[in-house]
Amino acid sequence: GSSIDAAENLKEAINSFDYGYNLSDAWYYLGLSYEKNNQYDEAVKSYENALYINADSRLDDYFYGSLYTVKSLYDLYKKLGNNDEAVYALENSIEKDAYIPFYFIPFPNRKEEYKNFKGSEIYNDIVKAYTNVIKNNSYNAKGYISHFSHFYELYKEYDKAIELHNKISKESYENIAGIYEKTKNYDKAIDIYKMLINMYPDNSACFFNYIASVYRKTKNYEKSINYYKKALEADSKNTDYYINIAETYEKINNYEEAANYYNKAIELYNRPCRYYEKLAEAYKNIGKYEKAIEAYKEYLKIVNDGHEVSYLYTVCFKLNTLKNIAHLYDKLNDIENRNLYYKKAIERCGELIKEYKYYQKMYLEEMADIYMKIGCKEEAFEIYHDLIKKYDKEILKNKKDYELLEKHGDLYGKIDNKEKAFEIYGKAIGLCLKKIERFKKTKISDTDEEYEDKISFCMEDLSYLALFYQKVSRYEEANLAYEELIKIYEEKVTDSEDSIFYLESIAEIYIKLNNSDNALKTYKRILEIDKYNDAEDKIRYIQSGNKIRTAHIFELSHRIYMQHGQTEMVSKKFCN
Repeated sequence: GSSIDAAENLKEAINSFDYGYNLSDAWYYLGLSYEKNNQYDEAVKSYENALYINADSRLDDYFYGSLYTVKSLYDLYKKLGNNDEAVYALENSIEKDAYIPFYFIPFPNRKEEYKNFKGSEIYNDIVKAYTNVIKNNSYNAKGYISHFSHFYELYKEYDKAIELHNKISKESYENIAGIYEKTKNYDKAIDIYKMLINMYPDNSACFFNYIASVYRKTKNYEKSINYYKKALEADSKNTDYYINIAETYEKINNYEEAANYYNKAIELYNRPCRYYEKLAEAYKNIGKYEKAIEAYKEYLKIVNDGHEVSYLYTVCFKLNTLKNIAHLYDKLNDIENRNLYYKKAIERCGELIKEYKYYQKMYLEEMADIYMKIGCKEEAFEIYHDLIKKYDKEILKNKKDYELLEKHGDLYGKIDNKEKAFEIYGKAIGLCLKKIERFKKTKISDTDEEYEDKISFCMEDLSYLALFYQKVSRYEEANLAYEELIKIYEEKVTDSEDSIFYLESIAEIYIKLNNSDNALKTYKRILEIDKYNDAEDKIRYIQSGNKIRTAHIFELSHRIYMQHGQTEMVSKKFCN
């Protein structure tokens, strides 16, 4: 009758037992003793130790012996009001032995308990646990689904059991279709989705949406839109389908229809949502600036409230949205409102400077740039001078940092000191040439473990060299550096999909060289490898006279783009 004494004896026993069943039992009884002593934290730890030992692969056949431990841990969590932890304990046990929840069911001879079990709290927790396990183990769900459906059958919930049995077949077909999509065997993927529509007509909307998505990947935008519309006919309340149609209309530059479907999605949301930004961009593309401003202002509401907005939205998008509104007012020649929103953007920069010390220089420069736009040259120059001093100090510590030198020179350009800017760019050019020369003298082979890294460093040097030559108007020398980069990429090109990244990089360099003919030829080479690649869109942009965004710095496995004062890196794996 003394749980305190029992606990002390059990602790001694645990120290003397070898790893195995007896040790697991000792931890379980220690947990019981702690629970009787109201030492609940210690009780939880003891039960978890018992389960950890039982879950060991060496003791697989004994896991059913952990039933009492699972039940005690579950009951204790419920007693403490930790419902999520209670369900999680069930999930862990199901992943080890999918039959464990059946031991929780009262025996039929305990008629009242057996009768009341269905719909009870533990019954609902078991349902929740099985559901979560199936969701989290989608590629290995069949066994869990089989046990879960049997659980429903015991309590005559046959519709739910059938639904689960059907799910095994449906999900298998969906997985197969997904694999066909990954391997770009799009026709077979579509065939499977069409078959699933016949098998599961109640889920037709979902499969119509999948088919539309496949057609969009193949650039067959007309069929894609038709199937998205079929999805909407089957389920008119699904906002995703409206968004998908809108985005597809954008692909064919039909921004009027895109705006129409964004509006329909927003209507269903019936609250400020992230799609106001997309709506604003659609209106902007058709010159409806007043409507674009209205949409941006609605978008600002979710940025301010934090509703539906991730960390990145909160940090980046409020500032950009304020600037976008100001820019549109400028297009409307509404100087008063333009200045009002640029001032709000300046205030936002001030907030970001206080919140994110690491990006202080970036937001200070942004603030100064905005001051220039509203004609406050004195305030802007004061910030630029302050930033120059900051970069002076940093460059003393990092004299070979190209990015710092570039920023330093650019700031002198912004205060109209072209001579000093050219002096800094000249130093950077000298540094690039020294490093490239040193690399050329170094003998390396492609069997060298660091071969790719060394080549990438050289490519970074060449990229900066071209960039700095451009800044001092030495365009012929810049072009020679870009041509060197093309040679390095060409050496890596084969007929495989792995070459797409290199070819995309080559095409962007040709664009930098204003050689649109060779850029077009390179994008066509990409389509010979992958006929569904976005290179088709790039070709269309070039032929229609539109600009294509190109990288700032080129390396062997990634390209770096500059946008809104921040660096964006596109890795090889994302380009294929």
